[in-house]
Order: sequence, then structure tokens, then C-alpha cells
Amino acid sequence: MDVYKLVFELKRTETLAPLQFIANLPDAFDPGTDFHYCWQKAVGSYNYGSEEKRVLLTLGNELGRSDIPGQLAVIEALQEDIAATERHRTDELHKKARLYRSVGTLFGVMAGILVI
Repeated sequence: MDVYKLVFELKRTETLAPLQFIANLPDAFDPGTDFHYCWQKAVGSYNYGSEEKRVLLTLGNELGRSDIPGQLAVIEALQEDIAATERHRTDELHKKARLYRSVGTLFGVMAGILVI
């Protein structure tokens, strides 16, 4: 499967709809268009986090550049990066949730003091 067939299949996959940049990718070969440049431009046009953007750009740069085992090795490494990013984002979420709960409690106490 070449990258254009892959993009065509990605566009048809409903579970990938949140990855809006896929809609901007070419799904047919055009001799005047560089696929990797189109991938970078499509990813750059959306506001993804820096870690997520790095993973997407790495994936786009490696697609179609080597043989199947080489691409699979890159994808496996990116899966590990994604898992680490997910853990990092989850930790950030828990920290921010504690902060917002504390701020809410503080404002509640302040409102109580103002009422008294």
C-alpha cells in the first residue's frame, strides 16, 4: 500500500475524524506535490500540543521512506512515545484538577467570610 492509498483509507475511517488534518492530505499522486510537505503543512495548520505535533510530524516524515520493517520500527517507537505522552497528559490533568478544586474551596471560604 502506498501513502496515497493509506491516506484514502485514513479518510474513510470514522474513528480518526478528530484528526482533522487528514482531510487536508492528498489521496492521489501528483508529480508536482511532495507528500511529506503536504503532511507537515496539514499538521501545522491545526493547534496540537507540541508532543503530539512532534509524533505526527515524525510519522509523516517516515511514511514511504523506507521498507516495511523500517516503517514498523518507527511506528513501534512512536507508540511508546504516545504512551509516555498519554501518561504525562494524565498527570497534568490530575494536578490541574486538584488545583481547581483547591481554588474552588478557597473562593467558597472567601465568599463565606464576605457574607459574615
